[in-house]
Amino acid sequence: LEKEKTVNGKEKIETIPMLKTFVVFNLDQIEGITKPESKTVLRGELDLREDVEDFFKATGATINYVGQKAFFRPSTDEIVIPERKRFESTA
Repeated sequence: LEKEKTVNGKEKIETIPMLKTFVVFNLDQIEGITKPESKTVLRGELDLREDVEDFFKATGATINYVGQKAFFRPSTDEIVIPERKRFESTA
């Protein structure tokens, strides 16, 4: 919502954030509409792993491959990831 407001003789536009609801339907519930063809691009497992590791390194956080759970610990700026041998594939 935008509202005009006069402050010290100058007009300003005040922006007030508002929530708005929408009614949505599953595409299968609507007659006469066909599903658009998806353009999914599959990437190799090696590429994905390198991209993720580059992203983690760019954060500046310490990365440790230990334990059974993946999480971020803000107090030490640390990313904890289970060891790779625990997974069958990158996906």
